[in-house]
Amino acid sequence: MGFWSTVMPPYCSRMKQVMIGSPGYTDSHFLRTVLASKKNDVYSLGVIILELVTGMEAFCPERGQLLTSIRAPNLRAIGEHGAEIKVEELVDPRLGGEFELEEAKAMVSIAALCIHQSPIVRPSASQIMQLMKEKITSINLLDCHK
Repeated sequence: MGFWSTVMPPYCSRMKQVMIGSPGYTDSHFLRTVLASKKNDVYSLGVIILELVTGMEAFCPERGQLLTSIRAPNLRAIGEHGAEIKVEELVDPRLGGEFELEEAKAMVSIAALCIHQSPIVRPSASQIMQLMKEKITSINLLDCHK
């Protein structure tokens, strides 16, 4: 299940880009404008982070809805109010409450930035990595270069 499209960048008529996507992972801005950029990948990463936190798939066939649509109200509430209760509601219930709340909040915040409707607001890959290193202590345990 997915799609592909050939994109002709406006600056070079001989060069083509092929975009491949699956429901739920493809940047909605790209689908509206057909403008490909690095921020399309950032959007997809945000969806993957949201999948990891929630335990839900990017596309829910039973509901016929995208994860980003299902969880958008929660993400907005967290972004606006930083409500911890909302983060706890987002986390995969199969974890049985066994997770670090601060790390879950950080991951949800990063996911929200990555799937923002405007690509300009989305962070770069290096900014995402920096945010993760600053806010998620368990990542520092994995850093072999220290």
